[in-house]
Amino acid sequence: MRNSSNLRRSYRRDGFLLIEVLLVVIILSVSLTVIIASLVTCLRGVSYIRDYTQAAWLLDNMLSEAMIRKDLTDDQGEFDPPYERFRYEIKIEDPTDDLIRALNALKEVSIEVAWTAGRNEKRVKTKLWIENPESNQMSK
Repeated sequence: MRNSSNLRRSYRRDGFLLIEVLLVVIILSVSLTVIIASLVTCLRGVSYIRDYTQAAWLLDNMLSEAMIRKDLTDDQGEFDPPYERFRYEIKIEDPTDDLIRALNALKEVSIEVAWTAGRNEKRVKTKLWIENPESNQMSK
């Protein structure tokens, strides 16, 4: 009889160990799923920040160029490699402010850099006013 009671205790302990192992496997699988999902989200964020930083840098370069060029015209196109994923658009318009328009002293320049991220198109845009070369009010 002693052997049969020891055998029963042994089965109970083995069964309990199996349940523990199953619970650990379930907890690990759920944890790994959450960790992997977080990692993918972080990688998407890093990719977006990299693209946004590059677009802002390209926009800053175009802004600097627009401030020194006198023959600025409407333009659009793509950047040279390695930035061929990015597109730009320059629009020159008369200012919306009546006083500035009456003086004919400034032109409003809109510069936009766009890129595709997944299925979405992202944009960085700025506006500046530059001296109108046709203005009679130009300072000498």
